[in-house]
Amino acid sequence: MICEAHNIKNWLAFILVFFLFSCSNLNRAGKSGNENIGIDLTKDSTYSRPSYEYFDANFLHYNDFVHRDLIKTVQLHPFGLETAGPYLNLSSGDKLLLSFDDLEGGVKDYFYSIQHCNADWQSSALLTYDYIEGFEYGKIYEYQFSFNTNQEYTHYLLEFPNMDFKITKSGNYILKVYLDNNTRDPVLTRRFMAFYEKVEIFGAVRQPFSPKLRKTRHLIQFTTSLSSYQVQNPFRDIKVIILQNNRWDNAISSFKPRIVLQDELTFDSQDDGLFEAGNEFRYFDTRSKTFHSERVYEIISSDTFQYILYPDEIRSFKQYMNRRDINGHYIVETKEGTNDNIESDYVSVHFDLPFDKPLRDGNIYLFGAISDWQLKQENLMKYNYSTKSYQTKIYAKQGFYNYQYVIVNDGSRVLDHGLIEGNHYEAENDYVILIYGRQAVNGYDELIGMKRLNSRRLK
Repeated sequence: MICEAHNIKNWLAFILVFFLFSCSNLNRAGKSGNENIGIDLTKDSTYSRPSYEYFDANFLHYNDFVHRDLIKTVQLHPFGLETAGPYLNLSSGDKLLLSFDDLEGGVKDYFYSIQHCNADWQSSALLTYDYIEGFEYGKIYEYQFSFNTNQEYTHYLLEFPNMDFKITKSGNYILKVYLDNNTRDPVLTRRFMAFYEKVEIFGAVRQPFSPKLRKTRHLIQFTTSLSSYQVQNPFRDIKVIILQNNRWDNAISSFKPRIVLQDELTFDSQDDGLFEAGNEFRYFDTRSKTFHSERVYEIISSDTFQYILYPDEIRSFKQYMNRRDINGHYIVETKEGTNDNIESDYVSVHFDLPFDKPLRDGNIYLFGAISDWQLKQENLMKYNYSTKSYQTKIYAKQGFYNYQYVIVNDGSRVLDHGLIEGNHYEAENDYVILIYGRQAVNGYDELIGMKRLNSRRLK
C-alpha cells in the first residue's frame, strides 16, 4: 500500500492518479490475482443502466447489420484473408468471401443482391444493370452442417464475383442476404468497397506536431495526383475517407486538400487527419476445450462450454506494452478438429472488469469486430455489486478474438475508449485511405484509389 512508499514522489503520483480515477468513476487497482474470479453462473446480481442500440432491426440498413438472433459469425473478407477489410480490386481476379452460421440448423434458401452506394452510404442513382453484368439476384448454394459440436448449425458460404454476376462499377456497395428471396425479410447486410486504381496515393502515419496530442494521436497525411482522372473542382468532386482498422464508427470524412498545385492534391493539415492512437487490443483464446490459454482462468464443461476469463484491468494510466494483436478482429479456429468452419463449437465467454461503483451517466460496452464495431445490447456490460465489477458473457464461435472496452455517455453516441484503454502513440493500427471521385458525365461516386498504411512506420 501507499503507506509503504519510500519517497514523496511516489506518494504524490499516487494522489494524482487516485484523484483522476475518482473523478472518472474508474477503479485502477480493482482486485488482483484470483480474488475477482468466481462468476456465479446461477444468480444474476447485476445491474445495467438503460441502453440503446444504434439501429432498428426492422429497417434495411446500409451498414453491417444482422436482423436475426440465430445468425452468428458473419464475416466478409478477401478470400483467404480472414482479418482483412472487404476491399475488391476490380482490375484483378480477387474475390470476396461471405460466411455466416444459422444456429437453427437445417437447410434454408438464402438469396443475395448488391446495391451501389455513394461515398456517404446513401443509394446512388445507378440502376442495377448499370453496375452488374449478370443476374440481379443470386442464391447461396454452398453450405455445410456442423460436425461434432454441442451447438448444431449450418455454415453458409458465398464467393463473389462469380458465374452469376460481375461488378462493372467501382464504389461503395451493400451486400444484402434474404430468406426465400423475400426482399422484405432481410437476414443480414454487409458493406464492401470495389475500386479501380486510377490515382496514386503517397502517405504516412505521423505524430502530430502539437505537444498536447503528440503522445496520444496518430496523424494521417498524404498526397495524390489527378493526372489520370480529371474533375472540374477537386474541392467538390473529390472525397476522402480514412478508416482505422477497417471500422466505420470513427471514420474521418471531412478531409479537404490544403494545397492544390496543378494535378497534385496535398492533404497535410495538422487537424483533419487525427485519430486517437488507442492501445493494443485485449484478447482471449477459446480454440481449445481442453487446455487453458493465457487469458482463460477456468473452462466449465457442460452442454455449452463456459470460458471464465481472468479479470481485466483499467489500462489508461499504465505504461504502454508492445504486444502483437490483430487490430480488433477475430479468427475462427479449433484445436480439436480439422475443419474450422464446421468443427468449431459455440461457447459462452465471461468477462469481468473491476470497477468501484457503476457509472452514473453512461454505459460500458464490449467492442470490436466481435460486436461489428457497434453498440449492441448483447455486448452491454452489467454492474455486479457483489464483485464490484462490470460483467457480461457472449456466445461466440471458438477462435482467437481481439476486443476492448468503450464508455458511452447517456444521450451521446461518441465512443470513449481512452478512459479504460488509454491512448499511446506507439500503438499499432492499420489505416486505409479511400479516394472517391465524381465526374459530371457519370453522376455517382467512383472509388478511384485506395492506400493501406500502418503506424509501425510512424514518422
